[in-house]
Amino acid sequence: MNAATFNKTFDALTLLKDAGAVTASGTGQVGGSARIIDLAGDPSGTSLPPTAGMGAAPDTPGEVLVDVSAADGTDGNETYEVYVEVSTSPTFASGNLIVGRVPVPRGATGVGRYLIPYSNWQNRTYYRYVRVGHTLGGTTPSLNYVARLGKSHN
Repeated sequence: MNAATFNKTFDALTLLKDAGAVTASGTGQVGGSARIIDLAGDPSGTSLPPTAGMGAAPDTPGEVLVDVSAADGTDGNETYEVYVEVSTSPTFASGNLIVGRVPVPRGATGVGRYLIPYSNWQNRTYYRYVRVGHTLGGTTPSLNYVARLGKSHN
């Protein structure tokens, strides 16, 4: 594979959504449970370790690698978007911000690999938690993808 395929080391701790079709808007799940990754390293002084070695600075830039294996286009009106959301709350109850998104074309042209770069340091606020989500539209949308978090290499 060449650099254009966005190769990343796989670590199960960084999985934001496992394989399986979604047919409604929502957020990533792994094994049927909501998946939120704690980037830790909170500058307020907490000593919690970062998840999967993602870093310990307030600004933990990262990339979400999205592998789409199917994007239904049967009715011709389906729409798909995958996004990265960060939060100051471990439950995403408040303090949420979408920091990156990518539209996914329907049908065979949507199948492939997408990279969503993001930063959790926005407007002088540190967003400690990250998850992936998807917005689906149309008559019978069905999107199958896997998403995982990776360190930014910039």
